[in-house]
This record gives sequence, C-alpha cells and structure tokens, in this order.
Amino acid sequence: MSAHTKSTSSSMPFEQASKDDALGAALQPPKASSLRYHLALGASQAMFSASMTIVRAAYRSSAEVSPIVIVWSRLFISTCLFTGIHLFRGQRRRKEIALSTIADFSSDHAHVDEFNGLSRALKIRCIVLGAVCNTVNLLAAAGGLKYSNAVTAGGIQCAVPPVTCVMAYFVYGEMLPMTKVVALILAVLGNMIMTQIWCMFTTTSDHCAPQQASTEGSTYYFGCLCAVASVTVWCTYLVFQRPVVQVLPSSEFLFRSCIYGLCSMSLIALCMWTMIWDEITTPGVMSPNVFVAIGFSGVITSGLAYYLVSLGLSGVSPSAAAIYFCSQSVLVCVFSTIFLGEGMSLLQAGGGLLVVAGMLLNASMNSSFLNECSTRTLPPEVDPRRLP
Repeated sequence: MSAHTKSTSSSMPFEQASKDDALGAALQPPKASSLRYHLALGASQAMFSASMTIVRAAYRSSAEVSPIVIVWSRLFISTCLFTGIHLFRGQRRRKEIALSTIADFSSDHAHVDEFNGLSRALKIRCIVLGAVCNTVNLLAAAGGLKYSNAVTAGGIQCAVPPVTCVMAYFVYGEMLPMTKVVALILAVLGNMIMTQIWCMFTTTSDHCAPQQASTEGSTYYFGCLCAVASVTVWCTYLVFQRPVVQVLPSSEFLFRSCIYGLCSMSLIALCMWTMIWDEITTPGVMSPNVFVAIGFSGVITSGLAYYLVSLGLSGVSPSAAAIYFCSQSVLVCVFSTIFLGEGMSLLQAGGGLLVVAGMLLNASMNSSFLNECSTRTLPPEVDPRRLP
C-alpha cells in the first residue's frame, strides 16, 4: 500500500469524526450567547414589521393582487440575491483550496460547496425546510394578512413563542428555566395587549369595530386558517433549521432554502397561470405599492432579515429566539402610526412596555452562563444524525 493511500485512508476517519463532532455540537444549546446574536434577532424583527406594513399598504391599494404573485416574485428576487453570494463564496473557496499546501484541488473539490459536506439527514432537512416550510409559511402569512384582519392575524401570531418552546422541548429536550418562563409570559402578554386579542371574541365594543372589517363569510375564516398554518410552519422552520445553520453558513442555507422554495412556488404558479396572467395584465392591479412591497420583501425581508434570523439561531436557542417575535406587534404599531396614519392607544403602549421588558429579561438571561446550568443537554452517546 502506497504512502498516499495510507494517508488518505487514515484521514477519512478523522474527517468523519470531525463531521460527527460538528453535528453533535449543532444540537447543543449555547453556553453563553453573544450580544450580536440578540442584536441580529432584534434587527430582523424590525425588518419583518416594516415588510408587514408595506405589504398591508399594497393590499390596500390593490385588493385584487394575489398572494401568489407577491410570494413568487419575492422568492425570485431573494434567490437571485443569494445565488450571487453563493457564486462569490464558491469562487473564493476555490482560490483558497488551490493555494492550500495541505491538499490539492481535485481531492477537496467536493468540499468547495459546504452543502456537499453535510450528512444525508441534514441535506434532506434543508431541502424540506426550503421546498415545504418556506413556501407554505410565505403563502400562509400573505393569505392571513390579506383575507383576515390585523387583529386576528396579530392575535394568532401570539402563539409563536409558546409553540416554538414546546417544539424545542420535544425535539431537543430544551428546558425552560424560571427566568425564561417569566420573560415568555411578559412578552406574550404584552403581545396580546398590543394586538387587542379580545377583539377576536367580541362584536359589541366600539373600540374594536374599526378593526373588525370583513369578519364575516368564508373569506375571513380562510384567512384565519392561513394565519394558523403560518404560525405552525414558521415555528417548525425556526426549530428544525438550527442544526443546519450551525454547520452550514447562513447564506448557503438560505440559498438552498430560497431556490427550493422557488421551485415549489413555480409549480403552484403554473397550476394557476390563467388567474395570475389576468391579474398582472389587468390595469391598476400591479400598482406602485405592489412593486415596492415585492422589492422590499425580496431584498430586505427574505434576504437580510432571514439571514439575521439564521445567524441568531446559530447562537441562541429556538425558545429564546422566539420571544423576539413578540416585538413585531410593537414595531407594526409604530410603523402603522407613522406611515399609515393609524393610532396607538395608551393600553397598547403599556403592552409594548411588557414586550420590551420580556425581551430584555430574555437577553440578559441568555447572555450569562445560567443557560448552561439550566438547560438539559444531549448525552454524548446519542447520535445527532438519528434525531428528527
């Protein structure tokens, strides 16, 4: 046996062990979260809230536009964006491998794309998250925003943090210490006050009357169903992407997620091509606000905001990250007051303070080593590749 064969065979167990160690570390909760992860999650919520305000304005100006048009265009723009980043990173990695003195280009060609270095289970997970979760979440969120009302959509969004915590517990065994429970209660309670969730169950309050437009008929209940589906799929997307983004760069994960989502969305668009063609060719449907919403959602929301979420999840547990999504109600109220002329009551301002208090408590708790002492970790003998 030649020396080259021996060195190759001896390096294979080392590469496999390194890959297994990386996969095992991906499922471990962070020992201490850096401030940049929390800042990334906070900034992403500001972008999501701005996107909701802009899309809402687009639906106001053109009620005939379909969510399919907005979602497909959004995915197309974000796919082009991340494709450019993917090609740039690939070219840079090829140069690094070509100049490396450890291995030649031909032996490491398969590792130019980090996706090829993932296990089969993580590859399948990445494909499903992009093709199914990303597409369904975007379609359901757009449908809930269009066919229901702001109170209903915002009230159902209050379920994101607790549902994410429950999923994280059953999937990863992540426990909730008392400090995190208090932060979760404050954030969810403040979110419910901000969205005035009680307006979903009353029709006699004059204060709720302006927000309860179009609450009759099958269209409204379809919007409620879309909002529930969006929350469920989004929580699944948050929880199950964490092992992937800890071994795969966030930009590479989003490149795969967007391109698989675009393929799924293209199949849906082909099935409804006649309706879509009538919409885009009808004068007045594709208003300037619609193009602004598509551009902002494609570049800022699906591009930068999703990147910040993946970056935050690489260093913050899913349950801790979910609390930040309560801030969307605060920011939407602020943006709607400034840009859409909608007011904010004193009660809603108090709910916003509760949300901020919960997020600050959550950030201070996760930035310390209390998370290491209060969270159950996976035993070393568990093979992370066999986990869901």
